[in-house]
Amino acid sequence: MKIILPSFGFLNGLATAIWFSPLVLFLSAITLIHSKEIPFFFLLMTIVSRIQADRFFWGTMFKREMDRGENNKNWHLSIKQVVFSCSASVNAMIIMTIDICMDVLLIYMAFKASASSVIILLVYSVCQVVAPPLHGIIVRAFGKKNLLRFSMVITALATFAIFELNGVISHQYHLHWFSLGHFSTSTAALLILGAKCLLVGTTVIGKTTIAETISIETMYEASSG
Repeated sequence: MKIILPSFGFLNGLATAIWFSPLVLFLSAITLIHSKEIPFFFLLMTIVSRIQADRFFWGTMFKREMDRGENNKNWHLSIKQVVFSCSASVNAMIIMTIDICMDVLLIYMAFKASASSVIILLVYSVCQVVAPPLHGIIVRAFGKKNLLRFSMVITALATFAIFELNGVISHQYHLHWFSLGHFSTSTAALLILGAKCLLVGTTVIGKTTIAETISIETMYEASSG
């Protein structure tokens, strides 16, 4: 029997967009009035937005979709066992961790390139509003593997470009490959960060994989029992 799963990727992306939207408005206002930068405060708001987005998805959207099933009312009782015993969900957690580390690295390198802290977090937050819902739709339409391959290539290119931009690696390759040579260092760093966050859907892929694994495994357990 074929199991038709909800569009977990889009729901996750929607949750992310909802919780990052107030941060985008706040950072936009701060940018317009040229207020003094408070990097730690903005960074804290970004972390809180990410946590709240995940709580909203797992605690509200995912829970609602799971509770709709007639045969998996007790799905939450085996959720930990399912998540940590299935290789697919474990791999998903690994790639999400790597993706978060890459975001942190790119944000740090953008700071190092003397980009404004407010603009850095504004670019990141706008991408979190726009990209995840689109990634969720793409996952549904073209599959997780295709988006993952594309995301890996973009992540590698973004890492290479930001390293060369900051002089971490030698300039034997040229930034004009990426059409970044015409911009200032800070602007180029922001473009690299924005491109990575817009085009890479690794986090959405990971959460979709975990959600689908929980759904399929608990449905199977319920039907077997």
